[in-house]
Amino acid sequence: MAVVLRMENPEALANRLARQRILTKEQPPAVRLVIDEYALRHPVGNAEIMDAQLEHLEQVVADRLAHVQVVPAGALPGIGGSFVLGTIDGRTVGYEESTTHGTVFTGEEDLHQLEVVYDHLLGEADPPARSIERIQRVRDELWRS
Repeated sequence: MAVVLRMENPEALANRLARQRILTKEQPPAVRLVIDEYALRHPVGNAEIMDAQLEHLEQVVADRLAHVQVVPAGALPGIGGSFVLGTIDGRTVGYEESTTHGTVFTGEEDLHQLEVVYDHLLGEADPPARSIERIQRVRDELWRS
């Protein structure tokens, strides 16, 4: 999922940065990110911006703010897009976002389908150490091109 926050919208940027601070509060939520390698390679902005984003992702892992695993490119064709599974007040909820809107899922069947896809993603994802190596390789390749 690519999110582009332009400087013309400083409020959106400030809101995004405020949400990121949740990871550093005294009792942060447990966060597990499973990222498709294509997302790491999809250029958003210039090389400096991409490098900063990848470096930030590495730092989040190094600081143990999130558990990150990368799914190698092409490992799971046909996945429909990004989604979030979360637990709020003991209930599981799902969320998918498209270009024009977001959808919240609370129904058992929808959540089951998202959980099945998530399990498949985890089965194909590199373990965390190899995932960080993959992120570093993408950063290196960014500067060689």
